[in-house]
Amino acid sequence: MTPPATPRLPSLRLATGAYVLGLVVLAAVLAYGGSHLPPRIAVHFDAAGHANRWGSRNGQLFGLATFGIAVPALIVGITSVARLFPPEMLNVPNAEHWRKPENFSTACAYARAVGVWLAAAITAWWAQFIGTTIAANLTQPPHLDAGLVWVSSAVLLAIIFVTVRRMQRFFRHIPPRRR
Repeated sequence: MTPPATPRLPSLRLATGAYVLGLVVLAAVLAYGGSHLPPRIAVHFDAAGHANRWGSRNGQLFGLATFGIAVPALIVGITSVARLFPPEMLNVPNAEHWRKPENFSTACAYARAVGVWLAAAITAWWAQFIGTTIAANLTQPPHLDAGLVWVSSAVLLAIIFVTVRRMQRFFRHIPPRRR
């Protein structure tokens, strides 16, 4: 019986490119879409997509931009500095193995790459959400495509679920010793 293959590390370079692309798209959606909005816009919608709260365009765009940049950046930041923390703080399956000095850097590199991929997915979802919100405000009366928001949110949750499962699989696997 052959042992299971060692899971590969995700590409940090590709993840970083996807994350930067997501930030560029987010900025473009905010700049282009925001420039077409009236000064007072719908800032909240009910489950059916009907506007039920109003606010200023600039305040809403600032809040959306701040949240859309800060949350993914926090994920990238935490996973990027994890290597600076003591190995004892690493809380993963087979922690004894991954906390060893010869394995800790691999665990941190994996967490960093996965964190950047997750940030890219969240940034892409956020850009889509802002675009949908802007589109809703360009109709009269404002109406949000709630179906699109639900579907895209379900896709993001599926990505998060798959990411967590893949992380569990990675850390449960202890690579065979090399000779």
